[in-house]
Amino acid sequence: MDVRNCKRCGKVFTYRGMNLCNECFEKEQVDFQKVKDYLEENPGATLMEVSLNTGIDLRTINRFLREGRLEAEGVILNDSDITCEQCGKPIGSGRYCEDCLRKIQNELKEAAARLEKNKQLEGRRQIRIHTYDSIQNDDD
Repeated sequence: MDVRNCKRCGKVFTYRGMNLCNECFEKEQVDFQKVKDYLEENPGATLMEVSLNTGIDLRTINRFLREGRLEAEGVILNDSDITCEQCGKPIGSGRYCEDCLRKIQNELKEAAARLEKNKQLEGRRQIRIHTYDSIQNDDD
């Protein structure tokens, strides 16, 4: 059983994949829906307008964008808002721009291929050792 502190209220809770207790998770969903509804009714609103009119702080709205739960198409972003963590280019949501995301995915694929190749080589070495052991045991 994994026990953690809630990122929002600090209360101890049983971790189930979210860093929020059940109560704060429900509040988070309500906040998200407020922001989403406001943006649907007011396309082109700035982050400050969204925050002031929904009562949801800027940090929370930025986090929704970072998590990819909101797209910034209807929101006017400032230069300091959402940028790629790799190259710093402005992005609409998430953590990485499309170019950096593609690069990271390619690097992961290459690493997975190298691991698979190493597993195959290791398997061959084990077979050779086993064969050598068998030959040595037969001579005894």
